[in-house]
Amino acid sequence: MHTTEAVTGSSVPRAHAGLRFLGGLAGIVVFLVSLVFSLGTALAAPFGMWAARVIARRKGRAFTGLASWIGAITANAGVIAIAIVVLFSRSPGTFSKILGDAQSARDQRSAQPTWVSRAFPLARANPNPLADSLFRSPAFYAYILILSFSLMSLLVGTIAGSAGWLAASLLGFAFTGAWG
Repeated sequence: MHTTEAVTGSSVPRAHAGLRFLGGLAGIVVFLVSLVFSLGTALAAPFGMWAARVIARRKGRAFTGLASWIGAITANAGVIAIAIVVLFSRSPGTFSKILGDAQSARDQRSAQPTWVSRAFPLARANPNPLADSLFRSPAFYAYILILSFSLMSLLVGTIAGSAGWLAASLLGFAFTGAWG
């Protein structure tokens, strides 16, 4: 182990050059694979990590690996959410088509099978008009659509952000010789 005491005045242990090279090589491979599978959104991970580091410094707190990971996935989820909104807004008539499809599916609703009526007799005899009107409203469909896109961006952002975080951490290890 080499130290940086002569250069920087601190005694942070540095990793061996071969280990740093392997870390850098692994970081490049992970980054390229994550760029392909995340359609480029993994590029947001280092920016999220940097933003988390800046926020931690401003608040006078230690910058941890967990804060770094949360910054990476937050940045990725934000980029994916923006991409979904842009793609959704650029496609002509998408929202009205979804609402129209939901309306036609609701209008073409088939009768319940007889076994459902026998198994659950109160479901047929006592419909809930409030729930029925809620499920028929366009605002409900819009809310569910927005909620679904939000959850999708969080899920994909977590996966892509984790891959980007790993790649950026490995590349940071290769350049500095220390974790963090």
